[in-house]
Amino acid sequence: MGIRRFRSGIVALANGQTARVHVVNAASEPTSRAKTVCWGLWQNPSSELIVEGTSGLAAGASAFLDSPDRPAGGQGERAQIRAMVAVLDDREADCVVTLEVFESKSQRAAVLMLLAEERRGLAEQRDLMPASALLPAGRSPGAAEPERLKGAAELDVVLVRPKRDWRQGVRRFRSGIVGVARGQTAWVHVVNTTSEPDAAAKTAWIQGWGSNPRSEPLTEGTALRLPSGASVFHDFRPDASAVGQESRAQVRVSVIVLDDPRAECVVTVEVFDDDSGRTAVIVQIPDDA
Repeated sequence: MGIRRFRSGIVALANGQTARVHVVNAASEPTSRAKTVCWGLWQNPSSELIVEGTSGLAAGASAFLDSPDRPAGGQGERAQIRAMVAVLDDREADCVVTLEVFESKSQRAAVLMLLAEERRGLAEQRDLMPASALLPAGRSPGAAEPERLKGAAELDVVLVRPKRDWRQGVRRFRSGIVGVARGQTAWVHVVNTTSEPDAAAKTAWIQGWGSNPRSEPLTEGTALRLPSGASVFHDFRPDASAVGQESRAQVRVSVIVLDDPRAECVVTVEVFDDDSGRTAVIVQIPDDA
């Protein structure tokens, strides 16, 4: 069915702060299947559903869900918020989910996190079927390696270790939506962490999109070379017209790293204040493995 689920832990909100869940369909093919997002925000400790919704996302589109202006809780108390998101028809795992907390007045982000997809397929099935059935039919010999304890029976659980195919060494990183207020800059870093001076250099291609939900390119894609230990960055400063009435621009980035079979490159995205240079939020972006 292509259903993916994302759940956050508790995020505490003080008075004057807003929690926002973003989902972006990062598919690059305009003709790819649209996704359906079902989501909600709950308030603990009573586990009360305070807002919910459903959105359709074509390729490149994004949507967000905000916490109410005044979550329950007395003066000086902190509201305990958590998010749950289900994405339908996403067999290609193109959707990226982020949760942020920002100041309602200044619109500046205080917290930004990527929500990891819930993975429970093997856990649900391993007690119900023989271990051999967990391997897809017609798999290639390098797709996975089953390990069986000596003397194990057919119904015993085996450990399935997926293998990444790094023969081409191509890795793709896609951030979720990052909110950028007036007077702030989004900055993407790529660092080659290898310590071998004679190792082959990597090539990184960086592209940014802004003004979501329309998903318009911020700049032309940039290709950069990364020798051992080197790092590069690219900044994105949305035009004032792109910020809009909300005083926040919606930015996301895509990074493709070539010749990285050992997964030595690390990608981070941060937002900092232009005047002080202080970092407001920073998040490390996982690859699409």
